[in-house]
Amino acid sequence: MHERAHPSGRHSPATYPVAVMTHSNAELVQRSLEGGEAGRRAWNDLVAANSRAVWKVLWSFRMSAADREDAFQCTWLRALERLDQLREPDKLHVWLMTIARHEAEGLLRKSGRLVPTDEPTEEPVLPVDSSRLENDERYRIARAALDRLGDDCRNLIRLLTVEQLTYRDIEQMMGWSDGGTAIRRSRCLDKVRRTPEVASYLRELHTIEESRDQS
Repeated sequence: MHERAHPSGRHSPATYPVAVMTHSNAELVQRSLEGGEAGRRAWNDLVAANSRAVWKVLWSFRMSAADREDAFQCTWLRALERLDQLREPDKLHVWLMTIARHEAEGLLRKSGRLVPTDEPTEEPVLPVDSSRLENDERYRIARAALDRLGDDCRNLIRLLTVEQLTYRDIEQMMGWSDGGTAIRRSRCLDKVRRTPEVASYLRELHTIEESRDQS
């Protein structure tokens, strides 16, 4: 394997630059495995294109900047070691996010500090009803409801909305059984509906609809 450079870890998910991809992840994986100078360039492009996804996972754990940097570097080391074992190159970002989660959990487990997860560094849009979040008041309601949720629900919402992962991708990344994402999503949405802000908002909508029906 060639020695390949890693980007600096002094970024958050919100500030890490998004690389413009000229090749798909599957193409970059194939070129990286071919080796040589072209393989080294492909690997560097692969790292640049997917570092943001790795950082988002690592920033969801409560850990020091040094620990996060270690987990970041270890993620790419593991990925480089196992690149030839990747079965679905087009889902490279999901594979990398899975490795990053395992590296972070392993590091924190060794130190006895496994505490996932912190608040997302990028604010997700709560999937209650996109048409109801078009003004500031409705967005405030959504944010207030989101803040009341536990870490598990906030992370699931982030993966579904910000990351836009499929149910299957999330199940693979989190190690859940088939259907686990749908079950957890349903539970989280139930919790959202029961929050005071959303419950009050839905009651107001119901009252308005009843008034319209009677008019």
